[in-house]
Amino acid sequence: MKFHVFYGAEPRLTNAHAKDFSRGGYVCMSIMETPKGQPVFISKSKSGFPVWKVEFGTSCCVFATEKEAMEYCKRFRPLP
Repeated sequence: MKFHVFYGAEPRLTNAHAKDFSRGGYVCMSIMETPKGQPVFISKSKSGFPVWKVEFGTSCCVFATEKEAMEYCKRFRPLP
């Protein structure tokens, strides 16, 4: 994870920041947000069986396919 320093207006995450949240054996593919404005990270495993992980708050859910992960994420809002 990379840290950014912002001056002035309140910072906003966009999907362009997804690469900043790639770590370990996972690549962040997309960022969404909860109805309260908290970030949701959708990541794919780098090697072996493709596993999709959805992280938000202190929760982490794992899915076997991208379709299942995106079905779960319908409750979240996409970022620009």
